[in-house]
Amino acid sequence: MGNFSLLYADNYKNHKAIEPKIINYIAPIIHELGIALANAQCFIQEKNRAELDSLTGLSNSRMLTKFLNDAFLLNIHQLSHIAVGFIDIDFFKQFNDTCGHQVGDEALIMVAQIMRSLTRPSDFIGRYGGDEFVFVLQSTDKKGVYSYAERIRLEVEQQGKILSRQFLGHEITISIGVSLYHQEYNSSDKIISAADTAMYRAKQKGRNCVVIV
Repeated sequence: MGNFSLLYADNYKNHKAIEPKIINYIAPIIHELGIALANAQCFIQEKNRAELDSLTGLSNSRMLTKFLNDAFLLNIHQLSHIAVGFIDIDFFKQFNDTCGHQVGDEALIMVAQIMRSLTRPSDFIGRYGGDEFVFVLQSTDKKGVYSYAERIRLEVEQQGKILSRQFLGHEITISIGVSLYHQEYNSSDKIISAADTAMYRAKQKGRNCVVIV
């Protein structure tokens, strides 16, 4: 079904009927408006493709880089309250192999929805790739980011148990690694790498936990 638009014209001041010849003057305007609307819609669609993950609707890794590069332009006081976190679904490859990619996609969407529901509009959440997600919190500290990450971890664990029958007996859990800004991080790549390393430490600790560096 295609898109359509409606243009309403009326002599609301004098309430006189619109003469048919007026339509000939209006028609080219309607045509130009239609083209402009279609172009605007195409622009929005292309922008979304470039910035959003098609499956989850979260920002993609390209937007993470942009967000962090912008953050690193802030003054040192603002930077000192930034934290980056990596989220990885535990045993996701095994889950995908057992349940199939369609069910795997449902698990990814579940995690994305939980992140979206628990995140402030001023902060960043995105899908980094595969079964990895990322968040960037501003105006936070170690206690604040731990509380946020733990809420996500616990909510995924609870939802995973509720949906375990749908997931063929698998209970979805996540491991989270967090890096707080440090003056040694002179680029966004370093704070991302530190968060990624923290996430692997969470895996080594037994998974389904939060590790902060």
